Amino acid sequence: MPFPLNPEFEKATKYAKALDKSVEPPRALELYALYKQGLQQPPFEQAPASHGWTDRGYMYTAWKKLNADGVTPEEAQKKYVDLYKQLKSKHGLNQEKLAELGLKKEED
Repeated sequence: MPFPLNPEFEKATKYAKALDKSVEPPRALELYALYKQGLQQPPFEQAPASHGWTDRGYMYTAWKKLNADGVTPEEAQKKYVDLYKQLKSKHGLNQEKLAELGLKKEED
């Protein structure tokens, strides 16, 4: 059964796709893990093969750690929104990507 989504989390997940590509890989990985835990999607049965930091093995490990640390979906959603806001403030949003996604510029 899907976990109820906070409206602020839903909005942040849409806009996060337009974050500038200069976001550091560890921060992008953290954002991914918080997203997965916030949705409370069941973990993989077994970790997929990994061939670099962007591969599923690292993504799975980051998500599994949040799960093992007992981060609830509510906490993950709040942390996701907070991290998204930090990254947006530091790196900005790609305006072309916003247009491609059909999103309007966010009001700060």
